[in-house]
Amino acid sequence: MIKIKTILFLFAFFVFCFLGCGQNEKYKNETIEPKCISTQMPCLINSSIGDFSILFNVEPVVTENPFDIVLISKSKFPIKNISAHMEGKNMFMGKIPLFFEVDQVKKESYEKINLTYYVANTMLGSCSEKNMRWIILFEITIENQQGIDVIEDFSIEFDSVQTTSR
Repeated sequence: MIKIKTILFLFAFFVFCFLGCGQNEKYKNETIEPKCISTQMPCLINSSIGDFSILFNVEPVVTENPFDIVLISKSKFPIKNISAHMEGKNMFMGKIPLFFEVDQVKKESYEKINLTYYVANTMLGSCSEKNMRWIILFEITIENQQGIDVIEDFSIEFDSVQTTSR
C-alpha cells in the first residue's frame, strides 16, 4: 500500500512540475517577415555612404527568446566591416555584441537589385523592468574610390517586453 501511495505521489509531483514549466502564452514570439516594428525608431538610415534599413523578424521583441535583426544595405561601395552592439537605454546592463553576416539564401536575389542583406541572431535577458528600451549602435566601414576607409555611425532604438513565465 505504501508503494502505491509513493508511486502516485511521485507521478503527481512530476506532472505538476512539468505543467508548471510551460511557456506563458501572454506574449507569443512569432517569426514574421522582417519589418520595421512599431516601437522602433528610425527604420531607415540615409547616410553619406548609403541607405540602411534595420528590420526585426518578431513583434514584439520578447526577452529570453531568440530573434533576428536584419540590416539591408544599399551602399555606393561594398561594406568592409559592420560593428554593432545593443545596450539598455533605461537600464544599462552591459553591451551585447551583434555579429552581422550576409544571408547566403537571400544573397543572390538581393544582389540583383543592388542590395546586401545582413542578419544577426541575438537574444535579450530579462531584468526587473517589464518593458525595456534598447539602443543598437552601428559603425559601418566602407572603402571609397580612393581606397580610404570611411566610417559612418548611427543608432536605432526599440522596446522589448519581459517574459512572464517566471
